[in-house]
Amino acid sequence: MATAQQFTSLAQEHLLASQKLAEKDGNISCTPLHILAIFVQPQEQGDNAQTTQTTELVHRILPANAVEVIKKETGKALVRLPRQDPKPDNFETTPNNAWTKVVKKVSHTQYAIQRQRFLKLCG
Repeated sequence: MATAQQFTSLAQEHLLASQKLAEKDGNISCTPLHILAIFVQPQEQGDNAQTTQTTELVHRILPANAVEVIKKETGKALVRLPRQDPKPDNFETTPNNAWTKVVKKVSHTQYAIQRQRFLKLCG
């Protein structure tokens, strides 16, 4: 898997926010749903300004009804995820296989885009 240092600071913040969301909800593992939730659900006041800006950008790009449907369905799916209640004191979420695959795919796509840009500049 790509290490955290290979991602931009904004990408690292979003991945960290998705893990914090999983911990807050008491989920056993962090899933791609947590990443999606970070992009569509309003963030808490203490969250990073860049993460909030990304959420606002998603709301501007997508039609309002699409954002509402995504928020509703993401919320339903998150509620159905396995939870550990009460959370132990040393509770730490771990990424599940699907989450790891999404991060790998993003990393691979990012590399492919950079390579294409480089080839355009050289060619």
